[in-house]
Amino acid sequence: PLTASNIRLKNSEDFLERFSADIDEQYPYYCSLDVKSLYTSCDMQKAVDTVMDKLTKNPELVSEEITPEAIKSLLIFSLDNSYFEFNHKFFRQISGGPMGSPLTVALAEVRVSDIEATAIRTSPDPPKSYYHFVDDGFGHFRNSDHANSFLMHLNSLATDLEYSIEHPRPDGSIPFLDINIHPDNSTSIYRKPTHTNLYTHYSSAATSSSKESVVRTLTRRAFKLCSSKHLGNELQHLEATFLSNGYPLQKIRHLMQKTLDRLRSTSRPSSTPRLTHSHILASVPYSQSYASSIKMSLARYDI
Repeated sequence: PLTASNIRLKNSEDFLERFSADIDEQYPYYCSLDVKSLYTSCDMQKAVDTVMDKLTKNPELVSEEITPEAIKSLLIFSLDNSYFEFNHKFFRQISGGPMGSPLTVALAEVRVSDIEATAIRTSPDPPKSYYHFVDDGFGHFRNSDHANSFLMHLNSLATDLEYSIEHPRPDGSIPFLDINIHPDNSTSIYRKPTHTNLYTHYSSAATSSSKESVVRTLTRRAFKLCSSKHLGNELQHLEATFLSNGYPLQKIRHLMQKTLDRLRSTSRPSSTPRLTHSHILASVPYSQSYASSIKMSLARYDI
């Protein structure tokens, strides 16, 4: 609840849905904003202050079993006792948050959301729409001057965080997350220049379901994020990619088509009630040689 915000994105599909709904001819200029070194630069004390302010304004968020003061003490204790070893010496981290800690992620999200919400609320000329995912933001602006003006306003509100901006490329497109937005507002999949197209190889010692999920997942992403005019090219790219990772062509096409058929079909609730019963779960190390026989043997006992 503390990180909840109407500008916070859940995932790429959430972004695409909001982006499509917010298209406005008066705000045709799109820009992405990025926080430089978010986790190591974020002022955690200010984030804690924001948390306490939210708890004060929303007392229902606090359990009766603990007080806001106790929560603050625990947060400060966790942040002030982060140590690491380097060159046989121990150091205490005094700025930013400890990398890998879920607390760092949550507090940084609170801090970023607070700064950006304040910027939108206090800006004399805010963007038509603005949303963010972790340290990446995206806004609808009138032109480049409008975008740069909002960037300056955003950076004036925080001394610990610095935002940079990415304007559209020469061809008019701009990437955000794994989506490439074209000048006509159509969308395709975006891959960074360093992307290698390497996935779980078909000959690797992994379960068949894991390998098949690679095909299904990327096919589903293409269907959900690509406009119809770009979907065909993306599917061709995926087929070539799976082939280069050793997947048989027949299996690739079967899995991709089955996934597309399922996505295109209209799901209807079944009139037949589903019978459910408990299962016993057994977790064993995977062995490519014995996996199938073990699975069949345990299935006889509903395991």
